[in-house]
Amino acid sequence: MAGTIRLAIITRPNKDGPGEWFAPTWGFARQTLPWFPAEVRAAGLLLGRPGHEGLIPNARVARFVRGNSLAANFTAALLGPSCTSPP
Repeated sequence: MAGTIRLAIITRPNKDGPGEWFAPTWGFARQTLPWFPAEVRAAGLLLGRPGHEGLIPNARVARFVRGNSLAANFTAALLGPSCTSPP
């Protein structure tokens, strides 16, 4: 994270080239970072932690995800973008 901050400080004054990514990236970070602690808590509540069940049983999650296979990753890649809101 410290490296990213340093890179942002170095490229921010440069509005052309590498610096042009800074404004949209910073805007996105300001929108999403305040929600991050609540999202982590919700995931912990729903999915649990290693060795402890959450509100959604681990067996149900494993059945839905179907392991760490190529098909499971392909399905996650297809479904993942549909679960996010449009820009």
